[in-house]
Amino acid sequence: MSKKIKPQLTIAGPGAGKTHNMINQIIDCLPQIESHRYLAVITYTRAATNEIKERFQKQVNIPQNFFIGTIHSFLNNFILQPYGLIFNLVPENRIYVECEIETKSKDPKTKAIEKKRVVKSLLNQGIILYDEVINQSKILIKDKKIRSLVGHRLQVLFIDEYQDATVAQHEIFEEIRKEKRTQIYCVGDPEQYIMGFTYRGKKKPTYEKIPFFRMAAKSQVREIKENYRSNHSIVNFINNFNTNIEQKSISELVDKEVSFIKDTNLEKIISQFNDICDEHIFKEKIIKKYYLSYENKTFSKIASKYNLHADEITDNVSNDLFKNTVEFISQLLKKSKTKIMEDLDLDIIAFRSKCFTILHSITNSNFIDAEPIIDAICDLFEVRDSQLIKNSKKRTEEFLDTFKNSTREKFDNGHYMSIHKSKGLEADAVLVVAKNNKELEMWLETDKEKRFTDTTDKCRLGFVGFSRAKEVLCIACLEEISPVLKTKLLEFGVRIV
Repeated sequence: MSKKIKPQLTIAGPGAGKTHNMINQIIDCLPQIESHRYLAVITYTRAATNEIKERFQKQVNIPQNFFIGTIHSFLNNFILQPYGLIFNLVPENRIYVECEIETKSKDPKTKAIEKKRVVKSLLNQGIILYDEVINQSKILIKDKKIRSLVGHRLQVLFIDEYQDATVAQHEIFEEIRKEKRTQIYCVGDPEQYIMGFTYRGKKKPTYEKIPFFRMAAKSQVREIKENYRSNHSIVNFINNFNTNIEQKSISELVDKEVSFIKDTNLEKIISQFNDICDEHIFKEKIIKKYYLSYENKTFSKIASKYNLHADEITDNVSNDLFKNTVEFISQLLKKSKTKIMEDLDLDIIAFRSKCFTILHSITNSNFIDAEPIIDAICDLFEVRDSQLIKNSKKRTEEFLDTFKNSTREKFDNGHYMSIHKSKGLEADAVLVVAKNNKELEMWLETDKEKRFTDTTDKCRLGFVGFSRAKEVLCIACLEEISPVLKTKLLEFGVRIV
């Protein structure tokens, strides 16, 4: 492939359905992939990897020459493992460790020398730090022969959340681009770039020079302006802070204006937030609520009083509900998980995908009657036994009752977390609390130049926090706001309560 292949970069704002769009692009590419080459997808979390795998599996069978994983997994599979041994950069027997190296010296130059010495010592012992996966891969890919080999092997490369790519990661992708053998697709939202802390003392690029914009300068750029997540008022509000695209709400959710709670007492703020949720449409409906702030400790002191769960519990709750759903399906079909997979010739991903479909149906339909759930299970798991259907209604109703009570207990009061941790998530109702006027002022900054020159990423934190909400968004501050901020909120169409 001698002709130049121009990368394609998609700017997809919050709620734009970027995963859905990316999966459709991947499926479109599959027929073109040569049998000896790979289509690879890079995600930035294991959760995102599993989500894409499960969604992908619903539509097509995953071929052998398809890879999906995190950046470290990709580099290990395509660069470090095949070529690191040849160049004697990594030992044959090795383990990977995520940790920080602390040095005694305060002098930056001395610290760098000490850190390099420790890294080399660990490498000799077969211990590779996660940062070194990137550093060693960057060294290898700059060799023209290795770059050519990687290009020959890699036909298509999708990179998710490109706004979070570091300079070192971007340099690796740039070497792959230069080889002109790999079609690169990138997707992300620069307005959600809040990961500057990952540079950990290394020189951090200014916002205009983050890798996302450097890749955009060499790419064919398209924009997805639709927002399927949030109602019209929330989308209109967050558009004030978007320096890249203006979104349009496609949601059919009930419109509810954004509210600012003027009380400065956190307990009263929470009570008023819950009242606003109840006066909306949530009186009898189980909803997901998020309580967001810059730091977890904002809510941690009063969490037990309001039965709020810390963010790390969320995955455990989801895992418990999924596990219960799998057990229920097994009991209903009177087969073990292994037997179901054998009878339907399913791998673990396909089986989990079907179970997630049932879980999704239950949670998103606010615990519908037994019959639709039974019909869905029979359809997905190819059940034709009418007697089974007749005998399963009572068991299904019992499961739905248990599920309902469990979910009310674990979800109804909500989860508190830092805005950083909320990235990529969504909730029916969101409360975002600033600790003072200065913080709120940064979150509400509309001047593009000031947002571009903010090296702390704090102005974009507000955008990320606000855009998690689907139906109800409330903002508050732990000190009385200035007249200037009050005027600004009113100009944005925010209701002050």
